[in-house]
Amino acid sequence: MEGKYTITLSDGTQISNLDLNGNNFVSKTKVKESDFEGKLQVVTVTNGEEETVMHNCELVQIVKTGNEYWFVINEMSEEKLTLLQMQANIDFIAAMSDIEL
Repeated sequence: MEGKYTITLSDGTQISNLDLNGNNFVSKTKVKESDFEGKLQVVTVTNGEEETVMHNCELVQIVKTGNEYWFVINEMSEEKLTLLQMQANIDFIAAMSDIEL
């Protein structure tokens, strides 16, 4: 995929006019972690010609470089999703049993 990119998050929020450098999206507009919170279940990336839909994503990093914000969004692996679910189950059981972890 080449050209300017637009990312559409789960809630419909769009981050536009992005460049792509490797797996880093590059924005001239400030991008914050809070912009992505709770909005990465389904992420659509388009360059006007091609569209890629990703599920269960995570924000890997945001780095400010000069006047640009470089960020990486990846789909979580099945293994990571399983581990997250297992940890949530453990936390729930501990909370319901009044056990501190």
